[in-house]
Amino acid sequence: MFIANLRYKKSIKVVNEFLEDHLKYLDKYFSKGNFLCSGKKYFPESGGVILFNSDNLQEAKKILFEDPFYIEEIADRSEERFSRNA
Repeated sequence: MFIANLRYKKSIKVVNEFLEDHLKYLDKYFSKGNFLCSGKKYFPESGGVILFNSDNLQEAKKILFEDPFYIEEIADRSEERFSRNA
């Protein structure tokens, strides 16, 4: 499994301009079973996380390259692999 950590590098105003497109992107991959959960980081509102249902880093990166936040350079991201205990 992988977790993607997104960190905004543009203002919340710019983030909000692309939020609807980002949410459509999330919906697309939730419906395909690629994402298990996602959410915003708060206090301060600084980015978000996406939990992948995959053990293939290249597949995860390919999907992340489609994120409007990546395409429009709104957020930086990092990916980390982890194993589920339960």
